[in-house]
Amino acid sequence: MTRPEKIEVIYDNYPDMVNSDKDLILYWWSREGLVLTDKQQEIFNSNCTAPEFITRDARKVRADESNNHKASKAVEEAREENMREQSYNAVHKTPQYSTYEDSNGNTFINLSEEQSCT
Repeated sequence: MTRPEKIEVIYDNYPDMVNSDKDLILYWWSREGLVLTDKQQEIFNSNCTAPEFITRDARKVRADESNNHKASKAVEEAREENMREQSYNAVHKTPQYSTYEDSNGNTFINLSEEQSCT
């Protein structure tokens, strides 16, 4: 299952998340093990810039030839390797997910399981 397909499953189960990318991000990260307290979630939702904006702007700054804000060669090589690995995984691995219910009847989706297609 691709990330977009996982997002569709989340939206199907939690339609209110369509209205908040930050809620979606928090949910996604919680399934990957980053669990914040209610107060931390409130601060993230009300005060924090969405991660994709920071990442996008950082890429623009690094790409600007008029400054010296370049990543080290080792970091650039690691980023290139990561891109190659992601490309490989997109073709050769099928992410799987499972759902589970807590004692309060809330349904959660585990997004971190993977199964190799090879």
